[in-house]
Amino acid sequence: MRFDNRHIMVVGLGGSGVAAARYLAAHGARVSVADVNPAEARLAELHAFAPDADVRRGPFSAATFADVDMLVVSPGVPVATPAIADFARAGGEVVGDVELLGRVIS
Repeated sequence: MRFDNRHIMVVGLGGSGVAAARYLAAHGARVSVADVNPAEARLAELHAFAPDADVRRGPFSAATFADVDMLVVSPGVPVATPAIADFARAGGEVVGDVELLGRVIS
């Protein structure tokens, strides 16, 4: 599965978030990441394979997700978070990392 010309944001930069971002970048996506307080080691990992990845820090808001085609939400981030729920209600595509994997292998 390719993600060419899609701007996909990974929400949460833990281990699964880095893995999802790596996969998406390798398959053509323009990757961005949102995390309230990303660890410097995770940021270094991200920038090793996606040096131009946009990182949006701090509390999530509508502006955080304004120009994004899809959100891949890490397991530790509740999809009920108001800005994520608003994105979904507005018609934005929101998936978890496991659902992303399921789409890729099916």
